[in-house]
Amino acid sequence: MRSFRSNLKLLSMFWQEAFQYRSESFIWFLFDVVGPLVMILMWRASYGTAAQIGGYTPGQMMLYYVGMMSLRTLLNVHPEWAISEEIRTGDFSKHLLRPLRFNQYYFMGEVAWKLLRLLFLTPVVILFMIWLGPGVLSAVGLTRATILPFIGSLILGYLLCYYLKVALGLLAFWMTESVGVFNVFFMFQFLFEGSVMPLDLLPGWVQRIGAFLPFRYFYALSLSIFQGKMDAMAAQQGLAVQFIWCVGAYLAMWVVYRLGVRHYSAVGG
Repeated sequence: MRSFRSNLKLLSMFWQEAFQYRSESFIWFLFDVVGPLVMILMWRASYGTAAQIGGYTPGQMMLYYVGMMSLRTLLNVHPEWAISEEIRTGDFSKHLLRPLRFNQYYFMGEVAWKLLRLLFLTPVVILFMIWLGPGVLSAVGLTRATILPFIGSLILGYLLCYYLKVALGLLAFWMTESVGVFNVFFMFQFLFEGSVMPLDLLPGWVQRIGAFLPFRYFYALSLSIFQGKMDAMAAQQGLAVQFIWCVGAYLAMWVVYRLGVRHYSAVGG
């Protein structure tokens, strides 16, 4: 109960902060909208009178990018920037003195910002659906057997992304500048998470590399289930692999944290 109250207080505190910076957050949100919008325009021109491209109907392809935009907005977290900055400046010391765990603090902060993003996202998705027409909604392939795996994949996708990004931020214990490492991570994420195009349309050798990386389990798995590209058995198998990646990321986060704290020398704060 005490932990629950602490989380509510943190959520309230971070919500006030997020709402205070809502204009800046909206600008960053627009960056998440522009990419899918450009891809939708490109694919609409590419289809012409074609009924399918790569096994995707026009409605399915449009739904893919609307879904990718939505999931990236809601599931793609960025605690690594705040963590690395606090380690660099010495402010991370406050987390070593507080009774609550440091990841609890950052987790509730991300949840608050995502709630604000949800307010931005909802009317944009409605406008996209009106613009693209009924063919998009008809491409939804969820069934009774895949609804629960879909919901589970959303939760695990969020946690997997969060744990990996926290571990990434904690690397600042051993380096003075983390931007280069972050950019390499983001480059691989952008390619293998499915933001460029559906993963099954990538060259075979790229798909084989991506199969050994966690990025497809951020939200590509959820989107495949949502579009009906996976039956119930395949969705459950994908969920099992996603869960394994999530546990591995969680353990990696705590290993990096424990090792990093041993070497941590605060500068101020």
